[in-house]
Amino acid sequence: GINAEYGRLGIAIGVTSFLGLAWAVIKTVSYRRRNNIIEDCSCTTLSCFVLYLAGCLGMLFFWAITGVSWFYLVIYKGQRAVSVFLPTDDSPFTALLISTFVLLLLYRLFFLLTSTSYDIFFVDWEKPKGKFIPSSTTTKEEAALTSVSIWRTYFLANEWNELHTVRKINPTLQYVALIFFTEYVGFKYLATRQPDAFVDPTDQPYVSESSPILRVGLTTSILFIIWVIQRIWNFLYERFISDQVQQYVDLCSISNISVFILSDQVYGYYIHGRAVHGHADSDMREMTNSLKREEDNLCSKRGLGPDSDQQTFDMVVPVLLRSNYNRVTLPLRARDVRGGGGSDADKQITAYHHINKLFTSYIDHSLDEIDYTISEKMFMEHFLDMEIRDSPTGKARLVTGTLYPDDGQSFESVLYYGNEWLLFTWDVILLATIDYWSGSFVLSAVVTWLVNEVVLSKFSSWRCQRNVATKALIDDRFLL
Repeated sequence: GINAEYGRLGIAIGVTSFLGLAWAVIKTVSYRRRNNIIEDCSCTTLSCFVLYLAGCLGMLFFWAITGVSWFYLVIYKGQRAVSVFLPTDDSPFTALLISTFVLLLLYRLFFLLTSTSYDIFFVDWEKPKGKFIPSSTTTKEEAALTSVSIWRTYFLANEWNELHTVRKINPTLQYVALIFFTEYVGFKYLATRQPDAFVDPTDQPYVSESSPILRVGLTTSILFIIWVIQRIWNFLYERFISDQVQQYVDLCSISNISVFILSDQVYGYYIHGRAVHGHADSDMREMTNSLKREEDNLCSKRGLGPDSDQQTFDMVVPVLLRSNYNRVTLPLRARDVRGGGGSDADKQITAYHHINKLFTSYIDHSLDEIDYTISEKMFMEHFLDMEIRDSPTGKARLVTGTLYPDDGQSFESVLYYGNEWLLFTWDVILLATIDYWSGSFVLSAVVTWLVNEVVLSKFSSWRCQRNVATKALIDDRFLL
């Protein structure tokens, strides 16, 4: 009976846990390659392996909990003659629920850390329209760059901060829908221990207490159905109306600014935003005429390659390029220079110009020792999410990078937008765990909303803003 069911569940968890362990190993190997880690073992590598393992096992345990609770919700409540009974001992299910919550909590905090600590830089391609004579304290390049408006960079940085916590669904709608269906429609009575399925208690001579397992099944099923509906709507909205992420890429092209995102030491994402019109600092008439020329195919395409529309890439950067970047930026980060005046501001501005020149020269193939190629990823590289064609210790990795055209917007992986499944499973397990102990759908929905939308989301936005100011060498007083 019940022990046999739990025994089969334990076997299933054991088998899938082995798969989770294997996937965590693959993720760790990918992390080592993308961070150019040569040592056999380190505390950082071990920590990442533990966190990747927590994420993999948390996802697998989540499906185990969902499967068990849905089984009893559908079979137990849908039977005509009673042949299936609820477990008399909920302790194995409780232990699995707590384990899943702890594992996903660790992975959620890991995502919070990594999604707000990557390196990012806004590469300005704009050239001055007039002649500028350098002063005694500035070089010719610095005088030219300071003549270019910085407002386009500030604007894109603020838009990036706003995009950081945008999701593919509306979480508040999820919680409101759960309260509506459970409390108003009466679905909460589907979680009672009696085998009868009903939503109106007035016709019942007796209403038993709720079953924690059935409440978890009811919570996860309602949230999953609403989530699927929202994802379908989001797909149609992006396909036929508006795609916020693609709009940001288009905005980069209009602003004549590219974006370098280094999520790891030698791996990241590139948004090619070099304007095909040459200038972005223009009036309304010039901008309209430029867009009209582009619409009529009277200018080149926006892509990086010749006659290409490809603007977004995964990239592996040369180790030497990363070393030059770190040499300029790390001293400023140690001093926490994010605005203000005096010598620190001068150092920040000088560093900004130097990095801007470094990245524009890299993309233009103008560096003597450092270059890159454009190559398609192999199937296994896509499947494993790992670059496997070059050795981390090889000479080619030292001076040559690779840009991989992506099928969509791969840089979403550092945003909420590209981690919807992780955020959804965390929402569900948090709400289900609170409800499991409180027995109140309203309380669990309100607390979950406060934790996710007020605490975690606001804190993540704050960290993202500080990270952009520090890494992009932008005065944080202009970030809203």
